[in-house]
Amino acid sequence: MLTEQDRTDITDVINLHGHLTDAGELDRLDELFTPDVTLDVDDFGLGALHGLEAIRAAALALGAGNPVGHHVTNIVITPVSADSARVRSKGIGVQGDGRTGSVVYDDTVTRGADGWRISYRKISLRRTPLGAGTGPAAGGKTGAGEAGGGEADARAGAGAEEASHGKADARAGAGVEKTSTPSTGGGPRELLERFREVAIEQSVEGLRELYAVDAVQEFPFTRPGVPGRLEGREEIVRWAAEIWKLGGFRYERYRTIAIHETADPGTIVVEQEALGTSDAVGAFALPNLLVLTERDGQIARVRDYVNILAAAEALGRKL
Repeated sequence: MLTEQDRTDITDVINLHGHLTDAGELDRLDELFTPDVTLDVDDFGLGALHGLEAIRAAALALGAGNPVGHHVTNIVITPVSADSARVRSKGIGVQGDGRTGSVVYDDTVTRGADGWRISYRKISLRRTPLGAGTGPAAGGKTGAGEAGGGEADARAGAGAEEASHGKADARAGAGVEKTSTPSTGGGPRELLERFREVAIEQSVEGLRELYAVDAVQEFPFTRPGVPGRLEGREEIVRWAAEIWKLGGFRYERYRTIAIHETADPGTIVVEQEALGTSDAVGAFALPNLLVLTERDGQIARVRDYVNILAAAEALGRKL
């Protein structure tokens, strides 16, 4: 699915992050991230950063608190489609006083007109050995990396855009949307990325893992032959599998227009376009608005305001 050149190019993007950040070349963030990138730094009390300007502003607000060195290791690439992949790597950060820290980067990378870019990144703290807890809840002083307090180590391990020191200033400067969704549960933004990957892959088993057993999926703008409401995981999965089995179309990537937080930290409203190809029309862009609710790390409810006219045209069907 991915060529060796693809893997080389993806690895270069992951490695480039440290070089650009350490050199202060924040005007080149578009070489690392898509314009609509989401950077999940909830482990550091910063919620999520959305877009290049938010990331740049947070780094500038942190100032001298930024690490002097970012080092990436243990890169593992898992293909999702010809134009999308998941990447997991480890980050080691070094502060000016020599203290160090460690994080894990979980990335979604997508191929665009300018090559591979990171479209979603989640950064998780590592503070205890053998995977015995991550994030602030793990707490405790567990060795030399914790000397002097957790905030310095968070800065060292996470890097400029995700440091916890000076977080109030970073939020104010970057327009950070703070969420209270526990990072261990994935949160609705992470579920959205997984939902997109499953749709691109057309993976029945992947879809089954995403939805809660009592999940509900609704299509408020329905048409004859399309259900307005699906109840239960198995009904949702069965319906999607039947659509995919018909063939004739495939999603290749998604374009995020906006993601809105709600009063419920487990619910987001997503404005997006699904980009793909079909036998009927070739390349298509299918706009829709999605309301996604997460519960215990799974999708509990989806309201999909898909553009029915655009969907019918993309599939070459008449209403």
